[in-house]
Amino acid sequence: MFRQLASLVQSGLQLPHALRTLAKRLPRSHLQEIVYAISADIDEGFSLSQSLEQYTWLFSPIMINMVRVAEQTGNIGVGLDALSNYLESVQHFRRRMTGVLLLPTLTLCFFLFIAGCLLLFVVPSFQDIFAQFGQPVSVSTRFLLTASSLLRGYHMLIIVSIVIMILLVQKITKKFFSTHYGAYVLLHMPFVGLLVRDSAIMHTFHAVGLLTSSGMPLIIALRVALCLLENPKLQLNMAMVIQAVEAGYTFHDALVSHGGYFAQEDVLALVSIAEESGELSETSRAIARLYEENVNRILQKITLLVQPILVILLGALITGMILAIYVPLFTVAHHL
Repeated sequence: MFRQLASLVQSGLQLPHALRTLAKRLPRSHLQEIVYAISADIDEGFSLSQSLEQYTWLFSPIMINMVRVAEQTGNIGVGLDALSNYLESVQHFRRRMTGVLLLPTLTLCFFLFIAGCLLLFVVPSFQDIFAQFGQPVSVSTRFLLTASSLLRGYHMLIIVSIVIMILLVQKITKKFFSTHYGAYVLLHMPFVGLLVRDSAIMHTFHAVGLLTSSGMPLIIALRVALCLLENPKLQLNMAMVIQAVEAGYTFHDALVSHGGYFAQEDVLALVSIAEESGELSETSRAIARLYEENVNRILQKITLLVQPILVILLGALITGMILAIYVPLFTVAHHL
């Protein structure tokens, strides 16, 4: 949607006309009605960002903030183009993450299916045998028998409880990582921290390169890039860089003094060269490409590490379950 709108605005159409043209191209849906409603709001004197704020369930704070900054600079077309590039980059990143997590997720689901079948159909048949012969069993076997009884008697309650627990953990985790301490912890996790940091650098310099190449001043481009950041620690770093640039620092010096996680050696070296050559926009895009390659390498490493470890752990658990049943059975057979 934003890509098409950016193209229409940059071709010379006024924003309300561009929105109506976009709405006509959309299939009949609730989204089409919303676009028409936004167009009507702008005709009445509202800004695009103000109109988008009425639909926060559809447009995220990042989208609204980027549009607001673009409106303040008077270059809404370039701002929408930058937003489109960011959203496409995020979508591509999420597809890569989905690909990384797909095989481990399928492996885990297969394990849960096998474990459920064992507990529901296999273990109960052995429970009667152990009870009949009165043979004492190990702690692991008693745990397995108890788990089987609970799953058979309260399976729906257990499933609902697990779903509720997953949702609660997800909510608590999201809230924790939105704090400065949680953001710090996230940035220092193995692999995950590098992934968060490098993807933030990639998005930031991609936006800076695009916006400055269109004639937007660096300070405004940095404000737009700030809207793309979700990690509070990274937001603080970029906000301090912006304040330093406003105070008269060069971009390189601002990154050195206040850049924090953005002040990586290769970034500083390239920005320094860009300021000397006057090619900041092209160099920013080069930094974005460099860190996109870093992100891809990290995702590949995660894939190579997670899958074998998960297979080994789940295989060990299945083997443990089988041994917990059959070892006592062999003991019973030995005493007969």
